[in-house]
Amino acid sequence: MATGQYSWNYGSSFGKLANGKVALSYTSDATTPQGTYVRTGTVDPFTKAVTWGKAKRTSQGTKFADRTSLAAGGNTVHASWITQHRATISDITQPRVAYVRTLVGSTLGAPIRLSSATGRVDYPIVAASGTNSYVTYTNADTGKVVVRRSTDSGLSFLAAQTTGTTTRDDGEGKAAWPINCVSGSNVAVVWLPGDGTIKLSLSENSGATFTTKSINAVNAGDNDGLVRYCPQEHLRLLRLWVSGLVQRHSGPERAWRRWNRCAALRAGRLRLHVEDNAH
Repeated sequence: MATGQYSWNYGSSFGKLANGKVALSYTSDATTPQGTYVRTGTVDPFTKAVTWGKAKRTSQGTKFADRTSLAAGGNTVHASWITQHRATISDITQPRVAYVRTLVGSTLGAPIRLSSATGRVDYPIVAASGTNSYVTYTNADTGKVVVRRSTDSGLSFLAAQTTGTTTRDDGEGKAAWPINCVSGSNVAVVWLPGDGTIKLSLSENSGATFTTKSINAVNAGDNDGLVRYCPQEHLRLLRLWVSGLVQRHSGPERAWRRWNRCAALRAGRLRLHVEDNAH
């Protein structure tokens, strides 16, 4: 069993390291205060069973934390989370602050604060490739969709970039529920602007600059659990683009057309319809 009984995550929380090990992040309220954790495991080459190591707390020991995400770049584990005023958010005006830190072997790096200490964010999601890592979240006060980029294996982060602004409000502030993916120098971010479309922000230069376009989807306005509750399917869509379609000069829409169905949404079935603009 990878985690204790009182633990959970929201997806985008599993990764495979270059050395073959795997890593998992999760939140647990079995401790006080509630916090986020990472465990790494060794995979048996024959049975594929995982032997999990001891859990390491990634969030600060004196703060409540939740909404963890994980990515692996080489043999470095990158884990993000938010701190909040209580185990559950009972006062939406209180700060929700994004953090990230690394785990290399058994050594945890120092927590790095990515957002304002007095501001609010939604769900920070981390992606990594090689020595580059990216954390994407929504500024819940302004609606800006933010990308924070590191080029030194998560030791430091460059200034925040904005790929766009959402008008969506999930009851806790503005929330675009962005998810991201990276392969080499190609980075993709999918997010919800609140106008019934899906935004796709693309970079071919390791996140130095992004171009953003709309992708139409049926019921993406109110039933936009599409992104929050179906992260793995969307990561498949993103990886289809970032892993080779650009090099073959195919538009990203072709990837979306080839995978035009998002399966097993909690809120029901939703067929994804995409404008075919590929050349």
